[in-house]
Amino acid sequence: MKTVYFNVHDGLVFSEDSIAGEEALSQGRALKALAPDNVESWRLSYDVITQQVSVYGGIEKSNQQAAEQLTASTITKKAEENDSALLLRKNSEKNEAEAKLRRKQLLASKLAENPNLREQLISVTIPE
Repeated sequence: MKTVYFNVHDGLVFSEDSIAGEEALSQGRALKALAPDNVESWRLSYDVITQQVSVYGGIEKSNQQAAEQLTASTITKKAEENDSALLLRKNSEKNEAEAKLRRKQLLASKLAENPNLREQLISVTIPE
């Protein structure tokens, strides 16, 4: 087992260095706990409620397996975010197209009701 210092605010590893860790501990910025030797620090966190060290991916997995699991879950999450963004963009484009069509239909109906309106619209000059 090795001594690891964890950040009191988020439970992530603060340091494995005893000098920096003890200084942060004395300032109330870190907690001191024991962690397994064969686990890289990025996999460790401290749960302040249970007062236990948590290991991402579990203690039985190797660092490589945990990294692959993290990568796979990150890729899945990114794909879901991209799908959501694409769906929102498609819905937005569809709504814009429908609104444009409604405006055209409204203009066409107004022009059909009032033939003089067409001449008035043609004679209007648009400032440049």
